Amino acid sequence: MPGPNGVEVCRAIRNSSDVPIVVLSGHARESDKVNALDLGADDYVTKPFGVAELVARVGAALRRSQASHTQQSNLITIGSLVIDIDSHRVMRDGVEQSLTSTEFRLLSLLVRNPDRVLTHRYILQCVWGNSFAEDREYLRAYMYRLRKKIEEEPGNPVLIQNVPGVGYTFVGTGDGSGVGAGLYTDHQANLN
Repeated sequence: MPGPNGVEVCRAIRNSSDVPIVVLSGHARESDKVNALDLGADDYVTKPFGVAELVARVGAALRRSQASHTQQSNLITIGSLVIDIDSHRVMRDGVEQSLTSTEFRLLSLLVRNPDRVLTHRYILQCVWGNSFAEDREYLRAYMYRLRKKIEEEPGNPVLIQNVPGVGYTFVGTGDGSGVGAGLYTDHQANLN
C-alpha cells in the first residue's frame, strides 16, 4: 500500500480504537503474520484468497467484536445519564425516563457503538428490519423523541449527533468530541 505500511496502520488504529482489523497481504511469512497479530490485528488473510473466505473472516471478526462489547459492562454512565442495558432502564438527573421498547433498542444500538457514525440505513435495518431501510423520516421522528428523553437540551443535542446526509453518532464522552471514529454502513449490517 502507498504511504505507511499495514503494520504502521494497524498500530495507529489500535492506539485509538478497538474496531476489528483484518489484514489482507501478499506476504505469507509467519513472522509477518505474528507481527500483525501482535500489534492488534484480529485476522490475517494472504493472497490469493476467495471472496467467500474474506466475507466469512470479516463476519467472524465482527461477531467476536460484538460479543466482546456485549460482555463488557452493561451499565453505562455519561454525565447525569445512566443506561442499564440489562434492566432496560434509563435515568437522567436521577429521574427514570420512560422509553418504549423501540426507543430503547435504538439507544442500545447507539451506545454500543460510541463515537462511530451509523448510517441511516444501518440503524433502520438493525432496529426495525429491512422493510424500513429507506424510511429516514421514521428514524428522525424516533431520534427527536429519544433526544427529548436523554439530552439535557434536546434542541442542542450533545450525546446524539446528526451527521448530515449520512446518519447519527453517539458521542461516548458526552462532550461533543470524538465524532466519526468509525462508520458502520448497510454492508456491515448484512455481514452480522
